[in-house]
Amino acid sequence: LFRPLGAETAETVECAGDDANSAEIYLARERLASPLTVRPPRPGDRFHPAGSAGGKALADLFVDYKIPRWERPYRPVILSEGAIVWTPHLPPAADGFAPTDPTQPAVCLTWDLCKKWAGASQ
Repeated sequence: LFRPLGAETAETVECAGDDANSAEIYLARERLASPLTVRPPRPGDRFHPAGSAGGKALADLFVDYKIPRWERPYRPVILSEGAIVWTPHLPPAADGFAPTDPTQPAVCLTWDLCKKWAGASQ
């Protein structure tokens, strides 16, 4: 789904994705506040992914997870009540956002980097 800034409606954009540029995650529904916020990364963003010892600058996590520099501005940052809960190719937030039981209600988020919209010629 693609929604140009200022547009009233969204449109589906066909984009040939591949596993390296696609990501999917399930987040525990009861931990999420509605509505979720989606925005680009900002200087100073900090994130504490599950499995890590503590919070870290999102820019440093992009380096740690080998996210190409040209892709970083196009990575959506998903927030719930102002806290980052996920960005593609990183684990969910450490604060219990990953479902712990397969029967637990969950929200599935899917992301695909469409290079024609990102303006990249990679």
